[in-house]
Amino acid sequence: MDLAVQKRQLTAGFLLAAALAGSVALRSSLDLPPRDPRREAATAISLTVPVSFGFEALLADWYWIRTLHYVGSRVIELGEFDLQQMPELRGLLQQTVTRDPQHLAAWRFGGFFLGQADPEEGLDFIRKGIRENPGEWRLVADQAFICWQAGRYREAARDWQLAAGLPGAPEWLQPMAAIVLVQGGEIETARTIFRHLIETSSDPFIREVGRIQIERLEALPYPPESRQKEWRR
Repeated sequence: MDLAVQKRQLTAGFLLAAALAGSVALRSSLDLPPRDPRREAATAISLTVPVSFGFEALLADWYWIRTLHYVGSRVIELGEFDLQQMPELRGLLQQTVTRDPQHLAAWRFGGFFLGQADPEEGLDFIRKGIRENPGEWRLVADQAFICWQAGRYREAARDWQLAAGLPGAPEWLQPMAAIVLVQGGEIETARTIFRHLIETSSDPFIREVGRIQIERLEALPYPPESRQKEWRR
């Protein structure tokens, strides 16, 4: 038999064997019975898949489904979202984004829910996602949201401005920086941003938002020097 033909047959046989082995390994993992989430000692079983055989994106989706199922079942059982009662969540999220660093849903889900319990942990997670996906406006906007929830208005305003300037970002992000600065008491800075949007935006909705917000600031029944103190309360 021709040597080239033999090589092609051997190569085809190897690839077929690898594919079958990968399929069996994946099926065995998918068929594992659900674990009791209260048994932290069993975490390693859920988070271990024998060999990926190159199916990293597929395994990432598998872990992502497990993540959603785990959180949903725990919320139903607990009657609330309590991160302290979900010891496996971090591991499942990490397995997902490690296998697929461009899995935006996992980065956003993790940033939001981890941030509900600990803003610093949520920010740390979402920043890793931003490093893996530079230029993704959704993750930068999520970072701004976590800062806003934590009362870190200046950081939130900065991040919303950054997100608004990234490719594909929607127009409605533009006034967000000024809106959170108002909440943080930085009235004059917010007013400047609103005026800039009115003068430069090509979107009539954005200009209208800026106009309404400035009218609201002007309508405050306090002298300018006391407005910032009042908004900080």
